[in-house]
Amino acid sequence: MAAEDDCSGCCRSCMITAAFCLILAGFLCIVLGDRDPLYSAAIRSVSGLDEGDLGRRPADLSPLFNVTLRVTTRSIFSSGCTHPGAVMEVTYAGVKLTTTAVQPFCARPRKAKDVAVEAWGMAVQVPGFALDRLAADARRGLRVFDVDVTMPGNHQSRHHGKLVSCVGLHVGEDDGAALGAPCTVSDVDTVMAVPSGKDGGGTS
Repeated sequence: MAAEDDCSGCCRSCMITAAFCLILAGFLCIVLGDRDPLYSAAIRSVSGLDEGDLGRRPADLSPLFNVTLRVTTRSIFSSGCTHPGAVMEVTYAGVKLTTTAVQPFCARPRKAKDVAVEAWGMAVQVPGFALDRLAADARRGLRVFDVDVTMPGNHQSRHHGKLVSCVGLHVGEDDGAALGAPCTVSDVDTVMAVPSGKDGGGTS
């Protein structure tokens, strides 16, 4: 009789343990299995925006930005990627300085992936108010830009596009600090058809 009681108690313990494991596994799947990736950016350097370039009126600027983009996945099941046809813009005070195609890249589950992008603007017309602010920032050694990455949706899957907005990026800021701060991600209302480009070059 005692042996039967011990066996019954052991079975109950096993069932409770199994149920707990199932609940824990389900919780982890919900928390870690279906989370959107994080996107971040850092501007390593910029050229073509020296005081001599900014002093001309009118100014046709050809800036070159060296930008690092990062995708960090939070899902234990799926990778995180930039969408084909993604386009990166660098702006200052609302003025667009470059538009550059971003080649698709992915981060493995629970990993981060960085990619270097050269964003080059050719003969960009910059209004006087922005030139004055840029010149003042250059003299102080403090230049701050915004980086937006537009990722078009897919017509077949009916996914809307996404806009990744990275605001207030300091040139030359430590990559660890800049890339550790996630950008804002919002849905684009319409599926966009943005040419991907072959060489990743920028246009004005």
